[in-house]
Amino acid sequence: MILKTVKECDSTQEIAINEIKTRPNLDAIWVRSLKMLKGRGRRGRSWHCLEGNLFLSGAYRIQQSKPRGAILESTPPTPQWPFVSLIMAHALAKGLEELGYWKESFFIKWPNDLWSQDSIHGSGKIGGILSEIKSGILVVGMGLNTVAHPENNPEYPALDLAQLGAWNEEDSKKNEGPKKDLPAGEVQTAKIALKTSENFDDVFKEWLIAPDAIQAKVSSDLWERYMKPLSNFELVHLESNRLLKAIGLDSSGALKCIYKDSTEETLVMEGEVALVL
Repeated sequence: MILKTVKECDSTQEIAINEIKTRPNLDAIWVRSLKMLKGRGRRGRSWHCLEGNLFLSGAYRIQQSKPRGAILESTPPTPQWPFVSLIMAHALAKGLEELGYWKESFFIKWPNDLWSQDSIHGSGKIGGILSEIKSGILVVGMGLNTVAHPENNPEYPALDLAQLGAWNEEDSKKNEGPKKDLPAGEVQTAKIALKTSENFDDVFKEWLIAPDAIQAKVSSDLWERYMKPLSNFELVHLESNRLLKAIGLDSSGALKCIYKDSTEETLVMEGEVALVL
């Protein structure tokens, strides 16, 4: 796995795609930028790119006339590609946990956001994930508020990892290696980038070979370990504008829920849900 770091860019998504397009022998690459100028999220929203935070994208070639390896030999049918966002969400949550940065207040909001809620800081979004396919290239990106977050926007509350004590203040000042002028939080941010990309790469390659089995495994683990607090919130499905309560994930990653105006269990298979705060 290749992880490339650049000082500044408009979009890590575009750099990752261009790397695959211009390098025929390259089937996958991850790109991290120290500063990003034109971040974007789902549904055409912009992403506030505050310097020092994590901006990360991975690109995978998924269409090739002559397959050269496991990545290309078995690809799930098109309807399953949205599951990539859940693989990324799981890779991030697991990575934070492995590094000791996961807090009890954290949870994944289906299908692609990291949130936190506690009595001191309230509720807020920490990170978001965007996956898309362009010209036979799958690209999955993430923006994560590691050291800073947008403020004074009650409609879209935000928080960051350092603020929430994911690592202590003394740790944030530690620099590793020959450079001694790294900004606070840079070591931790770099570790998260590497751990998340490694976790995603491992599961993604397994998923291409056995999609049904891996989807069931990831969905179960994601709900039980990282998403279950979502059941404590009232949610609104943005596409139908109906209120619902989440009760789990099915084996395909669809959100199992009960609508407020119904007693029947149903599946939300696409779209987006928002927390009613």
